[in-house]
Amino acid sequence: MFSGMHGLKKVDEQVFLDRDGSTFQTLVNYLRNDRKIYPEFENQNESRLFTEELNFWGIKDDRQEEKRLEAKFPAEIVDMFKIEPGEELDFQEKNQTNELVKQTWNMLG
Repeated sequence: MFSGMHGLKKVDEQVFLDRDGSTFQTLVNYLRNDRKIYPEFENQNESRLFTEELNFWGIKDDRQEEKRLEAKFPAEIVDMFKIEPGEELDFQEKNQTNELVKQTWNMLG
């Protein structure tokens, strides 16, 4: 935030962020939870505003990548790719995942 990448205004030695308060608060809470709990939105506009806020601050939106994968592959395959930080991948599970990906690819192709 203070890298110089964004134009920040100081008023009486306080930094003024010209951002939507509600969306910014959602972003701060998302970051406080180590990006583990993706916010839920009441409508598409709130979701779009949040995505724009992530883009403004240069924060990668992990959920967007997940949505992209869900559009191409069955949910079971996408779930297999989800690994928590520090979690180790079971090679037997990886082989099953590879087989499912091959089967899905063959069905799509």
